[in-house]
Amino acid sequence: MIIIKRLNIFIDESGDFGFVKGSSDLYAVSFTLHESSNSIENELKYLNKKLDELNYDGMIHLAYLVAKRGDYSHFDLERRKSIFWAINPKVERRIEFDHTKKRLFQVSDMLTVIDKLDYKRKNNIFFTKAERYFFNGKDFRHIINLLKNKRI
Repeated sequence: MIIIKRLNIFIDESGDFGFVKGSSDLYAVSFTLHESSNSIENELKYLNKKLDELNYDGMIHLAYLVAKRGDYSHFDLERRKSIFWAINPKVERRIEFDHTKKRLFQVSDMLTVIDKLDYKRKNNIFFTKAERYFFNGKDFRHIINLLKNKRI
């Protein structure tokens, strides 16, 4: 008997192609992979519990979270950082795709933005004011170190 496994692949991008004046010079793509047969129910419950405690059930879009735009425009820095830390790095392995919450896609979004910021850091490209305000140097180094062991 042949057993076929299902692999979920989520892709997200950050930045723009640079075709218009004022465009970013950076463009990043992240992939998040999950084999469906591996149960990650506990991790998803943990994430949703943390977000429930923060009274937040919306989508997590890191660029907007950092810049205090859109749904986050009325959130203070502490609440925005709490939402960030709920999705990174406390979920130790991975997060299940949930058709109503799309949490795994949101992990891809978070990783894409973190990778773009890490590229900026390594290449001495200035962070925006919002990026500097949201991620102090110590926090950012901690995030990068936590993600090192999760990369393939």
